[in-house]
Amino acid sequence: MLVFIDTEFTGFEENADLVSIGMVTDGTIEHSFYEEISDLDIGKCSDFVLKHVLPLRGLPEQRKTLMQTAFLCWDWLDNLGKNERLQIAADFHGDVHFLNMLLSIAAQSGARSGHPRGLENNWLNIFPAIQSDAIMSAMEQYCHQKKLRIHHALDDAKRNKFGWELAQTLSTKK
Repeated sequence: MLVFIDTEFTGFEENADLVSIGMVTDGTIEHSFYEEISDLDIGKCSDFVLKHVLPLRGLPEQRKTLMQTAFLCWDWLDNLGKNERLQIAADFHGDVHFLNMLLSIAAQSGARSGHPRGLENNWLNIFPAIQSDAIMSAMEQYCHQKKLRIHHALDDAKRNKFGWELAQTLSTKK
């Protein structure tokens, strides 16, 4: 099973912090995960993040601490991986970095051990497959039709899933 992931973060500097994480599975039954970080240092956010990412967040009481998010993320993946192999699919290596950070936090706490069941170590870089003008245009239309928000981690994960599936469909028709 592919798990499409997207993250939003404070900026592109080396010490950037996670703002939110969204994941969605492929297949006919779609499973999704979305969390926003409550203990975020807003002062670390770039102007872009302040203007385009933070306004998309939900209510403050819905947000979780980084530690809570790490446990929830680990548990969600572990539950999905009970009966299937999981492979992370992302369009940016930074998304995988933040996912690994969360899984490490959960494991290092002692409350979780190792990696979630079924989770493969390698990830699928979907960036090359979704970057054609035709697929990008279709992804934009899909976002408009589904009322998905650009720079919202869950909506971006859904957009990437759509783009990947479209790219796979087009490649099999050749």
